[in-house]
Amino acid sequence: MRFGPGWIVLGLVLSPCAAQAQRRIGEVRAVVIGSWAPAAHASSQDPLGPVAARYLGGGGLSLTFISGRVSAGPEAILLRGSDRRLYQFGVVGRIGFGHGALRPYLLAGAGEYFWRRRFVPPRPPDFTGPAQAPIWDTDRQYVTGSVGGGVLIGTPFSPVSFVGELRFHSSFSEDVVAGRRNLLTTSVGARVAW
Repeated sequence: MRFGPGWIVLGLVLSPCAAQAQRRIGEVRAVVIGSWAPAAHASSQDPLGPVAARYLGGGGLSLTFISGRVSAGPEAILLRGSDRRLYQFGVVGRIGFGHGALRPYLLAGAGEYFWRRRFVPPRPPDFTGPAQAPIWDTDRQYVTGSVGGGVLIGTPFSPVSFVGELRFHSSFSEDVVAGRRNLLTTSVGARVAW
């Protein structure tokens, strides 16, 4: 009889079905991101000219709250390239499908995207001093939306799953001088749910 409670706990842990009280209410996702940003269709009036870097890398973090198959909440992304950086703060929503070890989902998000770039400030024609060092400065700021999909990999009852995601981001508006900004991201990482 001394081992009775231990066997009950072991049986609950190994049970293939989750109790009603074990439904997930939230999750944190941390991902590593690789991305491609095509050149903006900037006009010839842009004093900074086109950005050379097309490839950026970085990471993202999101905290979402779960209700059934739907989850939504805030997210942040930081991407860096050789002469371009992107900071994003926004919200993302996901709707999941399936109950197996591979669970696909669709997503949509929106937020404020802060594009920064590295450039050498122009100097006056009559300046004879040394060339100025490159600086980082805000290039453009856009409200941007994203759509895509992904997959959760892991047993449905485990709080930890692996994540793979593909997203397309596009700004809602177009700057007269700098054009529209688009971005394609692919990410892998982990999800911890509670």
